Amino acid sequence: MASNKALGKKMSLLEEELRGPVKVMDTYDPIFDSESEDEDCLYTVIDVAADEYRQALNKTSCFSGATPPPQKSHLTLDEFTKLAKEILNSYFVNRETFDLSKALEELNCNQYLDSFLVLAIQSSLHRSTDEQRCISASLTLLVDKHIVSKQQMVRAFEKLIQSASDINGDSQLNPDRVYLFLDCAVLDGCVDESYVRRLPEKFLAALSRETLEGNRHLVDALRNLKSFKEAVRNFLPDFFNSGSVEEMKIFLDEQRQPLLQHEFVKMVVESAFSKEN
Repeated sequence: MASNKALGKKMSLLEEELRGPVKVMDTYDPIFDSESEDEDCLYTVIDVAADEYRQALNKTSCFSGATPPPQKSHLTLDEFTKLAKEILNSYFVNRETFDLSKALEELNCNQYLDSFLVLAIQSSLHRSTDEQRCISASLTLLVDKHIVSKQQMVRAFEKLIQSASDINGDSQLNPDRVYLFLDCAVLDGCVDESYVRRLPEKFLAALSRETLEGNRHLVDALRNLKSFKEAVRNFLPDFFNSGSVEEMKIFLDEQRQPLLQHEFVKMVVESAFSKEN
């Protein structure tokens, strides 16, 4: 009851604010008729505009509840994957980005689009370099058209990179190809450049010598990561003995590696599981 009163009060204040101060009729206005219109009357158009504005506001207001919650996909992941593969097969025949984007919009399965990106990149790894360039450019256009979000792009690369060992089982070039896709995504503004400096050691180590030598920042990232992890290993015994959060904060500040703190969390958790208490 109290909440309803508070809500009503808020709406009344909002309505008063929308109306604003009363505007006096201009007697010099050519449409003013002193015999039929009072000197303090309002323009009819003001009331009409205010009413329309209030109605529009009510439709979008947080009070109206007009915005529906995100709907769950009408397809299961398996069903979506099957349709996505068909869409990609058609794409590699005509290479039309418009058809690709239209097909994804018609599926209306936003929650699975990171899985689609994984499929798109994986399905191109055994194809020609020209086909890989085409799908990379098309994925960039999907991001530019806001059909796919940058967050979904990042999640897709996380999945690909986490499965780097599986990809490496078929061809030594596959991790390199995945990195080339990532590099293009960074250059196109689809993924933040700092993401490359957060790549896991396992993936960096799986890259070929040619790729590492051609991208010296990857060599620096791998060396930096190994050095940081070694420092963490040396710190953890003292940390588990003292349990001091302040010591942990000092250690991380001294390392000056904000992009690698997820590795610290991972190593702490893994070490904690191996402890008896």
